[in-house]
Order: sequence, then C-alpha cells, then structure tokens
Amino acid sequence: MSDGEKVKLKGKGLYFVRTTEPDSMKDISKAAGNDNDVLFGEVSQHTVTSLNTVINQVYKPLVDGLQIEDWDKCPDEQKAEFSSVFDKFASELREALKSLTQNITLDAYDRKWENEAKNQHSGKYPPEMLVEFQRIFNTWSETISDALDKAD
Repeated sequence: MSDGEKVKLKGKGLYFVRTTEPDSMKDISKAAGNDNDVLFGEVSQHTVTSLNTVINQVYKPLVDGLQIEDWDKCPDEQKAEFSSVFDKFASELREALKSLTQNITLDAYDRKWENEAKNQHSGKYPPEMLVEFQRIFNTWSETISDALDKAD
C-alpha cells in the first residue's frame, strides 16, 4: 500500500473511495460481490486519462449533486471557493487530456540497420547508417519543435 509520496507508481495501481460517512463507520460487506459503499478503480500508466475519469466521471457528479445539508457546517464562501477550484481543475484536466490525444508520430529507423545498431561494441558503423540516423534525428527534432510551437 502506498499513497504515492515515497513509492512511485511503476505499473498499475488501485484506488478505493469509501462513500459512507466516516462517523457512521458502517461495516463494509465482505460477503457481497458489489458494495456501493466502496468505489474502486485502476490507475494505469495512462495516469492523466485515469485521473480525468476519476475526477470528471466519479467525483464531479458527486460534488455537483451535493445538497445544501450535505455541506453541513461548511461556510458558503468556502463552498463557493472549493466548487470554483474543483470545476477549474476538472476543466483543465479535460484540456490536458485533449492535448495528449493529439500525439505526434515519429518515424522509426529502417529495420535493415537492426543488426548494425545493436553492434555497439565495435564502434564501427556504416557511414550510410549514420547519415540515415542523423536525418531521422533531425526530422524528430523538427517535428517535436513544431508541435511545441503550436502547443498552448
């Protein structure tokens, strides 16, 4: 178990959210296959996608559906500030996800150079391979630079 502070996610992770009031401390049914008192999901290497799903499809509907009495003793200005910041975060997360889906594609090197590229010990590479790799590198640099220039 980790909160992610000291041990970073290296593959997939799970999250659990208890939806019942902490004061009630109602026991969670271990016998049932599905207990609505606990929400859970997976966080994968696609963390922004997972976070967007959790925030915009789980928490945002829950927060938007809160009734006045659900806020209990929370002052109105804190409620308004929380709602404003939460909405802004949810919106920025959706925008971040959009920018990630507009990926750039970088050309791979020709597979005919596979053996030569792996032969790192000799230090002797065919000059045509080096010229080709330099061309690919320059193309990558240009493509990435163009994408960054067009990004917000």
